[in-house]
Amino acid sequence: GGGRQSRIMHRHVISAHKARVDLSIRRSAHAKYEKLKPSPESLTTGVVPVIIEVPKGQRNKLEFDKETGTLQLDRVLHSSCFYPGDYGFVPQTLCPDGDPIDVLVLSKFSLMPGTVAECRLVGVMDMEDEKGGDAKLIAVVQNEPRSSGVTDIQHVPQHVKAEIQQFFELYKKLESSAKEAKWVKILSWGNREEALRQLKDSVELAAKKKETEAHLEEEDGAVGSVYDLTKEMMMTPDIEGVCTAYIEVQKGDANKYEWDCETGFLTLDRVLHSSVFYPGDYGFIPQTLCGDGDPLDVVILSSFPLAPGSLADVRVIGALNMSDEKGEDQKLLTVVLQDPRWNEVQDLKDVESHNKREIVQFFETYKELENVPSLPATPMVSSVDVAKVQQSLEVSVRPKKKAKFATVSGWMDRKQALALLKKTQKDFKAAKEIGSFPKLMRLHIGDKTPWIINVIVKAPKGTAIKHDVCGQSGLMKITKVLHSAVEYPGDYGSLPQTLGEDGRAIECLILSVFPLPLTCVAEVRPIALLDMEDQNGPNSKVIGVPNTEPRLSEYRDLDNIPDHVKLE
Repeated sequence: GGGRQSRIMHRHVISAHKARVDLSIRRSAHAKYEKLKPSPESLTTGVVPVIIEVPKGQRNKLEFDKETGTLQLDRVLHSSCFYPGDYGFVPQTLCPDGDPIDVLVLSKFSLMPGTVAECRLVGVMDMEDEKGGDAKLIAVVQNEPRSSGVTDIQHVPQHVKAEIQQFFELYKKLESSAKEAKWVKILSWGNREEALRQLKDSVELAAKKKETEAHLEEEDGAVGSVYDLTKEMMMTPDIEGVCTAYIEVQKGDANKYEWDCETGFLTLDRVLHSSVFYPGDYGFIPQTLCGDGDPLDVVILSSFPLAPGSLADVRVIGALNMSDEKGEDQKLLTVVLQDPRWNEVQDLKDVESHNKREIVQFFETYKELENVPSLPATPMVSSVDVAKVQQSLEVSVRPKKKAKFATVSGWMDRKQALALLKKTQKDFKAAKEIGSFPKLMRLHIGDKTPWIINVIVKAPKGTAIKHDVCGQSGLMKITKVLHSAVEYPGDYGSLPQTLGEDGRAIECLILSVFPLPLTCVAEVRPIALLDMEDQNGPNSKVIGVPNTEPRLSEYRDLDNIPDHVKLE
């Protein structure tokens, strides 16, 4: 009670309450998951939807919680190894251990956690752990031309299989303790036929469980669609030329994601066939409708890549006039409203010429190789009939489907772009009511508080963009781009359904070893409190560590934090 003796205080007991939760949101989360499942054809084609939990090369073991529709940090791998492929599961399946069947996707470009990818099964690695059988299906991305020749397990290089096997033999070894032994034993490798058999068994087991628990099911609620987001739900500022964009593809990525309004998931549409990447963050403007039946696309010039699945207020500066095989396909050109680095860019003439040339080149070339099927391997022969080879190549590269193309006819300035935006907004007519979004609304601070708390990540470590949960839609929306040349020194987030002195949710800085993805929910162990205030009054920050991170298991109080980290 002697006032603020220090700007940093020891661990502080957090007071919080569990707020009322709208039942429709819980039902919506359930509906979102229930709508996503393998089709009957999947059992023969081997093409299944996979919910990605852990991207290739990561060490944070994330798990999808179907009740809330969020990714939650299960643990950080204890060993010095990383996932050799994108890791996830096939929804609406069930294995004897009580979990859906796992899948390791051998992708060329890491997939975003929380997204859905159509994958083609090529084999299975049969294994068991301390809980029993735990087979891992092996798959490749269906719409990835670089993997078109991989159809069975023998097409996977021996070293890749050895790498996968070594990973699963190692990744739990350091998690064993006197209380609980953890282990993995690889039994065998199976081909595509064996993978399909195990998929079929898991689908049937899930169906049987659903039948026995049918009386416990709640009526499914509507899945909200970002196509229908209203201005009120997006909290768009009433500024001329400013609108809200939904981000589907991050700048620099070659994976083309699209929002699936049927399931509410961000889904992998395809992997770009050419050696190009998106020159800006890419998405669409809700409440718009173009001639091709889709919302108005948008390219966003940002200083830092934006997270797919989030919302951003953007300022219109121009548009690219173009068309493709479906008809007109204009792209709105915008900048991030909250980023002061773009304050001087108000119209198309303010954009660097090279930036515009780069965008034009991308859209003129990004579909070119989608018309060319992969060429079959040519056997080695001593003599070659050149004329016959040329003839066979001409036939093989001839498009068998409707040719894909993109033609750029020029740029529109800001005035013309705003006219285009208003026209597409006028053409849009919502066909259904807006549903609840199955995101973060069901979460609460956790039953183990104050010793262990749930934290929603709103700004991953090493980034400069802060997000917040849009109250009505439940989606993450950019609220601030840091104005200084600094970045968040830890994962920054908030404690769900809490209220701080400033009237907002209590905020937390997580001292993680490996950055956590946006919207991830992590169990955090509080170890200190940074007592501070800003222009709005008291604004203290809880300092914590991931509870499942063994590298920080000795961090229990303020004294365990290195002095330099505290200064930082």
